[in-house]
Amino acid sequence: AMDFGKTDMTVELQQWEKLLANRINDAVDNLKAKTEELTTPAVPAATPATSGSKESVKKAELKNIKLYEAGKEIPAVKARSYSTQFSRQARLVYVEISYKNNNYKISDSVLPVTIQYYGPSGQILAELKATAQPKKDWASAIYTRGWGPPEGTPWQAGTYIVKVILDGETAGETKFDIL
Repeated sequence: AMDFGKTDMTVELQQWEKLLANRINDAVDNLKAKTEELTTPAVPAATPATSGSKESVKKAELKNIKLYEAGKEIPAVKARSYSTQFSRQARLVYVEISYKNNNYKISDSVLPVTIQYYGPSGQILAELKATAQPKKDWASAIYTRGWGPPEGTPWQAGTYIVKVILDGETAGETKFDIL
């Protein structure tokens, strides 16, 4: 969260909570992947049309997407070095999204976030699903997740695409190159 009134200790605790939540979600995702056959299509199913003419209000609006390389420990925001080019020896490529909280001053929210990594040949490599929980006093927030090939395996050279899905809707995408 971008709340500068909080102490560094509070921010650090929030980062640890997010890291722990991300690791738990990754473990659950890995277990699900191991128990399911790859019979489900990579393309998400169409969402059913909502009845009535009133359009539902989005919980969040994507402001930007940044990429950085790191190991399993998520570095503090100030320590991140953003890029769109990484070496084949990169550990994990993290996606950092910043978004506007459309429920600011209204209510706390539950925001489903999905990050999809596509390889150079267009195949989906990973789909990381989690839930961000922006508080009502946060006008905007940052969310980050990382992915990479199995430890000890270099990345394949080429251009990768990362898609960001917020609350079931594609919010944006970016590309990065492995050189």
